[in-house]
Amino acid sequence: MEYLFQTILQLSFYGSIAILIVMLFRLATKKLPKQISCILWVIAGLRLICPFSFRSPLSVLNLHFLQKYSNTTELFHPTANPHAHNVPEVTQAGQALENVTTASTMVSTNDAVQATSSISMFKIMAIVWFVVMVLLFTYTVLKTIHAAYKLRDSERLSRHVYISDQINSPFVLGIFSPKIYMPLGLSKNEWDYLYLHERTHLDKLDHITKLFAISILYVHWFNPLVWIAFNMLCNDIEMRCDEEVLRSKGPDAKREYSLMLVNYASKSEAENYQVIPVGFAKKSLGGIEIKTRVKNIIHYKRTPKV
Repeated sequence: MEYLFQTILQLSFYGSIAILIVMLFRLATKKLPKQISCILWVIAGLRLICPFSFRSPLSVLNLHFLQKYSNTTELFHPTANPHAHNVPEVTQAGQALENVTTASTMVSTNDAVQATSSISMFKIMAIVWFVVMVLLFTYTVLKTIHAAYKLRDSERLSRHVYISDQINSPFVLGIFSPKIYMPLGLSKNEWDYLYLHERTHLDKLDHITKLFAISILYVHWFNPLVWIAFNMLCNDIEMRCDEEVLRSKGPDAKREYSLMLVNYASKSEAENYQVIPVGFAKKSLGGIEIKTRVKNIIHYKRTPKV
């Protein structure tokens, strides 16, 4: 397990570099279609799980050093005349050799103790990492099963579309057979906007992308940059769907669509039904996500499809 954890640490380090690069690119290219950002996030995610790296003796990932190097010097030099050795000099040289050997043994013993202590601590860290990861995955599975159970009485409209009186905001739930859950009482315009948004999630396989992303998140749960990247990915996915709606409905739909987004975000219950959120609107980070999406809608300009 220690070797696996060490590999994860290395992947997390190099993956963090990829995340920072995507963040900088995202910041410098706000006007580009969000489809591009989503693709870049997937590439960064792959860097977090692909076990290849460049070897370097100066690796910053080394947690401890198990080897010490010492320089050796000649203790005595023979004179030009091989019969001219002095007995006291030989005795002094032997004493010096004995002292060096004793010191070397003490250093080796201390290094072994330190190495054992470091290895023990590293093993504890590896166990904690593994336990937390298993707990996160278990929580996700159990909550998904619970959500499916609560929505079991939803009315089926078509193969992938269901209506439920248990929800206030639409979302997609499921992995192998994803379903769109729509709330009751929608007007025709609301239905058109919301269904188109959720249908885009299915067409783009966002439920698979987010499963992939949340799995990486749980493996790298100790890395705060991965959590930030996951939130940014989710936001970019939603903004990409917003852009697809505006592309289909035209720029005149900006105002009505923005108002609908704010309205449904205030009453969204998507988080109560899913751990892998693929929904129209949700409350997060004090409403920062909604503000970002509304700004993106306002400044959206139709561009060729990516």
